[in-house]
Amino acid sequence: MYYIGIIGAGDIVRKIYLPILSMRNDCKILAICSKEGESARVLAEHYQIDNVYSNYKNLLNDGDINIAIICTPNNTHYEIADYAIGKSKTILIEKPLCINNDDGISLINKAKKNNQTLYVASNNQFREENQAIKNKVLSGDLGNIELVDLEWYRTKRHASKTWLYNKQTSGGGVLIDLGTHLINFALSLFPRRTSYRLACFNINNNEFSTSVDDLSLCIIIIDNKIPIIIKTSWSINLHQSSLVNFRVFGSKGNVNNHDYAGERTDGYSAMLNDFFYCIEKESNMDLSIISDTMLIIDGLYQLNDETREIHSFPR
Repeated sequence: MYYIGIIGAGDIVRKIYLPILSMRNDCKILAICSKEGESARVLAEHYQIDNVYSNYKNLLNDGDINIAIICTPNNTHYEIADYAIGKSKTILIEKPLCINNDDGISLINKAKKNNQTLYVASNNQFREENQAIKNKVLSGDLGNIELVDLEWYRTKRHASKTWLYNKQTSGGGVLIDLGTHLINFALSLFPRRTSYRLACFNINNNEFSTSVDDLSLCIIIIDNKIPIIIKTSWSINLHQSSLVNFRVFGSKGNVNNHDYAGERTDGYSAMLNDFFYCIEKESNMDLSIISDTMLIIDGLYQLNDETREIHSFPR
């Protein structure tokens, strides 16, 4: 039996983790925590969770809990996960692992040293249409991959989540939010990758904050030969809530997410199945994808800060 403590009581916990975990016969949610305690208390009453905390350390000090699920603002991930590792908990943490690569590598190394499972939520990897793309690429059906073009646009996003629009708490804007998903998926297509060249341009048209990007255009060249184009935005004017296009072009053909005609889910149930499989096998997910994603995100933000401006010829 898995005895779970959930740290965080926001939308992702309410809409995803609690509904899925509460339906599993191998899981028992022992405790939930939120900063003020009140939002956790509301969810605890609905899901009959016995213990409610406002301090994550009190939850992690509970010796009966063997799994910690961390769904808190990005800048708190390192502190909470580091404490959880010290308490010998198995950890599932919402992406990004940390707001910078150095902290992420530190957590990965600590977990490896202690032989603990550290799992970073990447539900987009497990969406059926994305799995279909990945299978075609890795099977060689498309031949040599020549271009990967990924875009994810959303309309106005989460105005109530003030931490999301503060660089100190989020680590960045749409690039670290949606871009992390896209880069993570792109890297999974190339398990033997060795190097990256980067280019980035971030734009801020955000009405909620001037400190984070809300439109990002990036290029990642894998091993000096395969271009990955990443396009993300929180504020594109759409007729629907989001627009997602995944396209991969190879020497023998191409594939996109709209080719898939089967069942489509958000990937979370399959992701949690994989998480529990890792626990059973006493193994970790491919953490090189996580660390490389953070390394690339750091590099892309640095490149954008170094953008050189030139002016047109006077008219």
